[in-house]
Amino acid sequence: MPQFVHDGLSFSYKIVGEGYPFFLLHGLGNNNLQTRDMYQPIEGIMCVLPDQRGHGESEADEDMSIDTLADDVIRLADHLGIDRFAIGGISMGAAVSVATCLKYPDRVTGMLLIRNAWCDRTMPQMYVDLFSALADALKENDRDVLLKSPAYETVLKQDSETAVSMFSFFEDQISLKYPDKFASIPGQHPIRSLEELKKIKIPVIILANRQDEIHSYHYGEILHDAIGGSEFHEIACKKENKEQYDSDINRYLRVLLAEIER
Repeated sequence: MPQFVHDGLSFSYKIVGEGYPFFLLHGLGNNNLQTRDMYQPIEGIMCVLPDQRGHGESEADEDMSIDTLADDVIRLADHLGIDRFAIGGISMGAAVSVATCLKYPDRVTGMLLIRNAWCDRTMPQMYVDLFSALADALKENDRDVLLKSPAYETVLKQDSETAVSMFSFFEDQISLKYPDKFASIPGQHPIRSLEELKKIKIPVIILANRQDEIHSYHYGEILHDAIGGSEFHEIACKKENKEQYDSDINRYLRVLLAEIER
């Protein structure tokens, strides 16, 4: 994949198609395979699929703030000679999309926010604690460190699917190499205040479902209420029907891109 250097780090990305630029950002612990698998090419659209800092083939340092991840998006856009673009993301990618829009409002023309895991607060404390325990376990490459942690036991009782899914990160060499992202990112505030969101005047579509505990449907409602003129839609649950989930996301992406002033 193509790469560029920023902050002394090498970043990797993939481009699909040609035309108007749309940046699509993956979630925490994932890489651009997640977004490439989901995205259905649209004629006249250049979809830019980065590996975010400390994910996939992109390097990281100690700075894993969501603001810094937003800066990375802008530096990639500059590298590609892109002035203005639409953006969207899944979970952490949605948080970085909002941060990019708020920090660089003259650059972003529209947003697609998929399965948000934050609003104006950190993730719920039980998930913050779970990801912190995961980071500790990855540093030792020892699943038992996670399995025996109080945080894992707590989440297992309330959201067993999320708790069990943490063990998949032990199969990812990048998660083992950069485990601190799991301790850092869930406890951040990607949106400092819901009042900030009232400044957003571009087309925004927010997507959620009711079956996903860590990506609460209620977060979508909160963001929809705060962002004037935004749209909010329920989509299929990925675990129950991935084909319909992908179809829903791509359908609303086409709606968003049709609304953008280019």
